[in-house]
Amino acid sequence: MVYLNNAGDVLWNRTFPQGSSSASFAMSSDGKFVVYAQGEIPMQNGTKYGWGVFYLDSQGNQLWNYTEDDGDVMSVQMSSDGSYVSTGSLYNAYNGSVYYFDGSSDALLWKQPALAAVEFLVMSSDGSQIALGGNAGLLLFDSRGTLLYHNATLVP
Repeated sequence: MVYLNNAGDVLWNRTFPQGSSSASFAMSSDGKFVVYAQGEIPMQNGTKYGWGVFYLDSQGNQLWNYTEDDGDVMSVQMSSDGSYVSTGSLYNAYNGSVYYFDGSSDALLWKQPALAAVEFLVMSSDGSQIALGGNAGLLLFDSRGTLLYHNATLVP
């Protein structure tokens, strides 16, 4: 990963310490925070691979990370000020979850089943809504983890 200033000068670069490559990146609007998602991370037992979300400051220092020892990750998003992070997982071709974090810490605020394998995920600039899609269609959650919309049906 290479971090540039407005003039195109390289301020820092980072090699993914877990090997592999990143599935997705996001940055706060002021450039103070960067988050990336990475799959195929070797777990401690060495026989299993998982995925993780890694949150960095503008100097490339890792502030926190979150890892799962099963499945893969497809996408990560950040609110414009970096205060919230959301990601979607993929456990198999038909199953996944959506995760919502406090960006100022590694606190997982909620996790909800996605009713689908998460193939893409977007978040509003203030972090109040998270939309994701996959093999079961489109889902929309609010910042409390409440399912607001699934496919063409509004959830009461």
